[in-house]
Amino acid sequence: MEEEEELEVTSAPVATAKEHASPAISYRFPTPRIASSSRVRRPAVPNVHESSRKLISRGVTRFVLGVSSYIDGKLLKRCSGFVIDWDENTRSGTVFTSAHLICSTSPWDEWSGSGQHEYAPDAEVRVHLGEEIAVRGQLVYYNRHYGFALIGVHMDQPPALLACFSSEEVRYAQDVFVLGRDGRFLLQLSNGKVNCRGPSLYTRYHYMYITGGEVLECCTGGPVVDFDGVVMGMKSYDGFVSCSIINKCLHLWRRFGCIHRLHLGLKLSAIKSLGISAQTEKIYLMSDIVDTGLIVEDVSAGSVAEKHGVGKGDIVKSLNGRCVDTTAALESMLLGMCVDRFDNGHDLDSSMDVTLGMFFTSGSVHGTMKFTVNASNDVEVFARRTYNVSDDQDLSTSSSMSPDEASEDDIW
Repeated sequence: MEEEEELEVTSAPVATAKEHASPAISYRFPTPRIASSSRVRRPAVPNVHESSRKLISRGVTRFVLGVSSYIDGKLLKRCSGFVIDWDENTRSGTVFTSAHLICSTSPWDEWSGSGQHEYAPDAEVRVHLGEEIAVRGQLVYYNRHYGFALIGVHMDQPPALLACFSSEEVRYAQDVFVLGRDGRFLLQLSNGKVNCRGPSLYTRYHYMYITGGEVLECCTGGPVVDFDGVVMGMKSYDGFVSCSIINKCLHLWRRFGCIHRLHLGLKLSAIKSLGISAQTEKIYLMSDIVDTGLIVEDVSAGSVAEKHGVGKGDIVKSLNGRCVDTTAALESMLLGMCVDRFDNGHDLDSSMDVTLGMFFTSGSVHGTMKFTVNASNDVEVFARRTYNVSDDQDLSTSSSMSPDEASEDDIW
């Protein structure tokens, strides 16, 4: 056996007087040995520049087009889009883009019934196939809730490549590119990571977000792709809509010509978007919940959730037995319920039973709540609650029931 290498450390004398000086003391420590197998291996950092060049060389950017809209000959919006379908018989393609293209007025609160988006479906739409090539497009469909539009366009030649939506879920911290075209049909490309932050209380909760490079407004409606060029979503004016939701929307539209969804009447935020904070610890100490669940930020007046006692500050833990950790995941699950039910032959306007696993903060109790929700093709409008305040009443009084006041049919 080889002798261990020794390291000699000699301490300096500590006495202040010659007669009290102590002899030097020697310590011997074995030199630590690190096995080669225990070395820390860090994952390879993706090469952004190399990956962006591959997108171009593989022809991925060729399905990215420019789209613009006009009212009375005046430019309304300039966005981007991408080809998702091609019909050989009619020589026409389908361009997926943002409904922002035909939006004339955008409210600051998307949930407000008095300030809804105003759209101009009769606006002239042009699809830019090249730097000097623009053809008239036809608005086929647009969805006000999810904010996307489908444009039909005649093309002499089939597209070199059709966009392919991923069948996998978008991952947080995933590296992605946002692609688009500017007014001169020049490619615009930015790189970033999918962020775990959630939408604000004034935007729909199906949005996801990207942090990183600046994204120009002309890229709105363009594809969000991974480093292999697979489409992970569509860039919206605020954030992006994931492929998981888009795939379900297209399935419903292609089969039924409309997109029905369930209206819960809740504004929610994800616990995981709080990060490490005092609020996260408080929630954990109170409910033993740390990384999943959605906080109820507000409840729509007159909604089924309000009638069943759901109040601000409560936590939605699960939907039909499945844990929920983000608002986008909840939206995808609700859409999935509609897809499964309608594919099995049920009417589009039929109601569905929903089971929510809950933590009620007012009583600090866990429970399960089951109620019936209607599917609707309309935009979900959030109704604000009103309070009749007298001299004997406090402004903080809530109109919702506590879990202790609910009937046996409500629970639990």
